[in-house]
Amino acid sequence: MDKKAQELKALMKYTAILPVLQKSDDDARSNNEIFREISIRGVFDSESGELRYFAVPTIKRWYNQFRKNSLGGLTPKGRDDANKSRKIDETVNTAIKELMTAFPKITAAEIGRRLVANGCIARDSISGSTINRCVNQIKKEIRYPEPEKEMRRYERKHINEVWCADTCVGPSIEIDRVKYKTYFIGIIDDASRMIVGIDVFLNDNYINFSRVLQSAIKKYGLPKRLNLDNGSPYKNIQMSLLAARLGISLFYDKPYTPTAKAKIENRKIFWNVQEAVVVVHRFLIL
Repeated sequence: MDKKAQELKALMKYTAILPVLQKSDDDARSNNEIFREISIRGVFDSESGELRYFAVPTIKRWYNQFRKNSLGGLTPKGRDDANKSRKIDETVNTAIKELMTAFPKITAAEIGRRLVANGCIARDSISGSTINRCVNQIKKEIRYPEPEKEMRRYERKHINEVWCADTCVGPSIEIDRVKYKTYFIGIIDDASRMIVGIDVFLNDNYINFSRVLQSAIKKYGLPKRLNLDNGSPYKNIQMSLLAARLGISLFYDKPYTPTAKAKIENRKIFWNVQEAVVVVHRFLIL
């Protein structure tokens, strides 16, 4: 298992135990009750793209490992050949994919019979369970369209429950006779609608966003959740690791749904008009 895969597994485990780590003082539920809820609800595995279900003792073990060794305690030390069949080579795997493409509803048992009939494998050389695991792994690559969800208004009751962040392109400026685009990176609190962090940069990237986030946290404290879009400054492994270390949960909006961040989208006009003086002050006066 490479380093990136290990980090993704650690983040999946951290996401699973986050409701326990962020349990408020007025929450009457015990940790075991929350563990059971997590076990029933399932955990989204970003590596496979699907929900996975774990037993309560497993989730409880992750929680104890995190409390003992932080995020490093959740990093697996798995085998290098994980998720790879040692009996199904590339030729057989390709043959299975071709059968599944030609016959979308074909069963694993029928695939096994056809592979034997075609001379691709010898009889009883590969068990039915091995073929079934290979079929399930291939199915993970298939993406199905999600049904449209009704958009409803919502608003958090307390400050620092949810912060929404986004980037807005500002006015162009000229430095040494070269024109540059400017980017406003802002963070708004969902409950109060107050802009808790904003700054202007010549580049829209994770480093600049982390600076705005750090400044906002120093002034107003840690939020429980960040509502972000799927742009590269926000959706990357560094952002996930930073959120895990700070104990912040991340929520990424569905692509092409700006209404999911309507509050901060509506404030972009304010950024352009009222905060443009920041550009002038930083780049022209200074």
